[in-house]
Amino acid sequence: MKKKKVAVVGGGLGSLSTVYHLMMQPEAKDLYEITVYQAGWRLGGKGASGVNPEMGFRVEEHGVHFWFGFYENAFRMIKNVYAKLARPKDAPLATFEEAFKPQPNVDLSQKINNQWVDWVLDLPPISGTLGDGKFPNPVELIFEIIFHKLADEFKEGIVKVELGFWDSIISFFRKLFKQKREHPRLQNSLDGYIQKVEEGLLTKTFSHAVEKHLRVIGTVLSNKQTHHAEHVEAHIEHLESVHHWIWDSIGHLIEKFPHLLRIWCIIDFAIVATKGIFKDGVIKMEHGKMTLDFSVINDYDLKEWLIIHGADKHFIYEFPAIKLMYDGPFAFYKGAVSAPNVEAGTALNILFRWVLTSKENFIWRMQAGMGDTIFAPLYLWLKKEFPENVRFQFFEKISNLVLSEDKRYVAEIEVEKQVKLQEGLTEYNPLIEVKGLPSWPSRPLYEQLDPSQAQILQKQNIDLSSDWTGWKGEKIIKKWGEDFDEVVIGASVASLPYFCSELIEANKAWANMLDKVGTVQTQAFQIWLTKSPEQLGAHPQKVLSTYVEPLDTFAEMNQVLSREVWEGAYVPKYLFYVCGAFAESELIPPLDLSYFPESQRQKVYDSMKSFIEKDLRHILPGAFDEAGQFDWNILFDPYNGIGEERLRNQYWRVNIDSSERYVYSLKGSSKHRLQAHESGFTNVVLTGDWIQNGLNTGFVEGAVVSGILAARAVSKNDTIDLFLPW
Repeated sequence: MKKKKVAVVGGGLGSLSTVYHLMMQPEAKDLYEITVYQAGWRLGGKGASGVNPEMGFRVEEHGVHFWFGFYENAFRMIKNVYAKLARPKDAPLATFEEAFKPQPNVDLSQKINNQWVDWVLDLPPISGTLGDGKFPNPVELIFEIIFHKLADEFKEGIVKVELGFWDSIISFFRKLFKQKREHPRLQNSLDGYIQKVEEGLLTKTFSHAVEKHLRVIGTVLSNKQTHHAEHVEAHIEHLESVHHWIWDSIGHLIEKFPHLLRIWCIIDFAIVATKGIFKDGVIKMEHGKMTLDFSVINDYDLKEWLIIHGADKHFIYEFPAIKLMYDGPFAFYKGAVSAPNVEAGTALNILFRWVLTSKENFIWRMQAGMGDTIFAPLYLWLKKEFPENVRFQFFEKISNLVLSEDKRYVAEIEVEKQVKLQEGLTEYNPLIEVKGLPSWPSRPLYEQLDPSQAQILQKQNIDLSSDWTGWKGEKIIKKWGEDFDEVVIGASVASLPYFCSELIEANKAWANMLDKVGTVQTQAFQIWLTKSPEQLGAHPQKVLSTYVEPLDTFAEMNQVLSREVWEGAYVPKYLFYVCGAFAESELIPPLDLSYFPESQRQKVYDSMKSFIEKDLRHILPGAFDEAGQFDWNILFDPYNGIGEERLRNQYWRVNIDSSERYVYSLKGSSKHRLQAHESGFTNVVLTGDWIQNGLNTGFVEGAVVSGILAARAVSKNDTIDLFLPW
């Protein structure tokens, strides 16, 4: 039986997920010959990382990377890879459990009375095991989970108010609360059922009527019998009346008690979102089961949709849980923080997935760079298990896909072979060992390349993974039926115009998608310090989001220090990463103007310096003197620069290349995304976080799901496992 030859464009997670899921099929060794074409020297796309041999093998990332507990398909894949790779027990990151550790919580920051206040987000995960493919909670229980959690938050907040005052005035507040302890009654079909639920709670003690009724709402909404069409208006009326009643109960206290502001914002968001879900038909009854379809509200921006349904305009714009839905996926049009924009349905779907389907823990830390925790094991396992089936062609950049005369299929692939290998080498070996861990270097292994080309690359500091490289290699033609049968396009959506011009011209759906689906530039930096966490006044394992714009995300990354190699007693003791959106230049020049990346990188340097001087003190007070000046001498610098010079030996980057731009969901854009099998050409399949994958923003899980969908399309096998909660 002739094997199907599959050419895979790009080595990001969507591509590797496709390869993994194809090769996990029975008889895969007899079915496929797969070639992965990768520009430059490493796999990973936006998740690539590198260790810098000239700087203590320090880990250098594209940005801040964590995995979330709702990554059901992604965790299933990577756990299996670690198990099958079967590293020796004494090897670094020998098992999945060594490679991933739970992050205890996340802080969301909000400016109140001109001061930043960090709210700890610590939510209990649901039962189950990461990647087990099971979702124990049916859809209807989401309301019970949400509103019972709101009741817990309210109870805790009211207790804080009452305990925070002198005994002489506690009675005054209790009396004030009692004045509005009864929620308004309804004149509709639900009122009788609500009263029955309340009667069932008579034997329980509640801090306040609001707490009690939030629990009632959760129970009522989780009863499938109340979700028939005739009850929809009753649910909306009920939620609206409770929304106003709770504000009347605590609204006058918010100015004096900031923690009540947080509680009100949570309640405001939950009630308004639930009301909107009912009103706009997100939740439906089909064949006796409740289902969720968030796509029906994707023509609205999230904040726009919430305000339409009655959200409190005074607070919703700066409420951290809402702001997180913009900051997390860099959802700012053209990177401008003045233009937040994200699909309401996509954002709510992700929030619901995170809060309601995360198992074991909400966030997971990788114990090395993402390249070395994810992409090195995937690469090594595929090479070990399928040496005759899967080939990786590094330094081979796809420059053009040529259509057949009838425009029905890809007939040729034009490949730019960027460099030649050293004489005698038949393939490039991309990994090096650092403290025993196979790792991606931060630059090519020049000793494996043609010496004359390697010398030029080093002398001119040419980055072969950059759009602005200015370097031209040898052109090679791959022919359909000889070198490949099918093409899987896994390159980032922003790079498609550079090699898919014929496909875009032949199929209007491609042009429409490229016009509608948004990508955004990002910026990031990493700082090594010589003071310990205790000396810096640092919160252990701090992860902070919704902070100052545009550099709104901070993460302590000390776990990575153990992977680096610093000699002697002078070593870094604290490491943090910061990232955020990066505003596009008004004029992006042609790719032959190689000065452009460095000019943009200088802007990141300036932003980094400003962040350290103006915004870091809130997070690391021990890094500043009594006058509030940052101590530049605590920056770790192996070259021992003076003062601010030490900042030049930290790490910062701007992600402006087409392969690095983050894919997010502008309102109304998801419906224009193509599915894996919808390329419009008979031998082209699509994969990546930019295709229609159900998450539709730049998450690891979306890329992995895309790979599953692409593997189904290539194999014509729709039984390849895919796990979705709704």
